[in-house]
Amino acid sequence: MSLTPGDALTKPACPLTVQPCRYVTPGAFVESALFAGIPEDQLNDWELLARVRFAVYKPGGPMAVELSKNPTVLVVNDTAFAHGGLLPVHGECDAAETSARLSQLAL
Repeated sequence: MSLTPGDALTKPACPLTVQPCRYVTPGAFVESALFAGIPEDQLNDWELLARVRFAVYKPGGPMAVELSKNPTVLVVNDTAFAHGGLLPVHGECDAAETSARLSQLAL
C-alpha cells in the first residue's frame, strides 16, 4: 500500500462506525516517528513514516495505550465534549461507560 500526505485513513470512531481520519498531516507522521525514536535523517521516507504512525497508534500501540487513559466523552453540566463527535447510539450509555468502551478498543 502506498500512502501520500493528505490521504484519508480510517479508524474506528466508536465500536459501531468507521469514520474518515482526514486530520492526519505530514507533520503528524513526523511527530509519530520522532516519538518512536526514528532518526531525523530517515524522516523523508514516507513508507517508513506511515508504518511507524500505524504502529504507534494501532490497538496496543504505545500512544493508543496512553490515550486510552483519558476520557473520550466528558459531560460538564449539560454540555458533552467528545473527540470525534457523538452519534445518537452513544446516548444509550452514560459518558463514563462510553469512554470505557472506547478505551478498550485501544488496548
